[in-house]
Amino acid sequence: MENVPQPRSLERLITDPMDTKKALDGSKRAQRRSKRYGDPGDRFTLAGYPFELTAVYTQQFRDISDEDAQKEGYETLSAYHRHLSEMHSNAHFGPDLTFWVHEFRAL
Repeated sequence: MENVPQPRSLERLITDPMDTKKALDGSKRAQRRSKRYGDPGDRFTLAGYPFELTAVYTQQFRDISDEDAQKEGYETLSAYHRHLSEMHSNAHFGPDLTFWVHEFRAL
């Protein structure tokens, strides 16, 4: 049996009100979390609107690109880094830190 973490509740995937707004307006198409919250094909709702996970994979902090930051709803990688630092002021984002990336689309 594979040692794959079990998915967590998709209801907790996107909790920040600004991130919810960005997902609803289509500018946010990905969410990075420290844990896995679902699998491709899983569906969830934000403010009553349906979404579907399209990809779930791991990525190290050092590998996040400008394109990845744009999928998170930020114009630049530095803007995304500032957002992370503001939301998690006590966290250390070292280059080897690994995230679960959850890409999604509106239905």
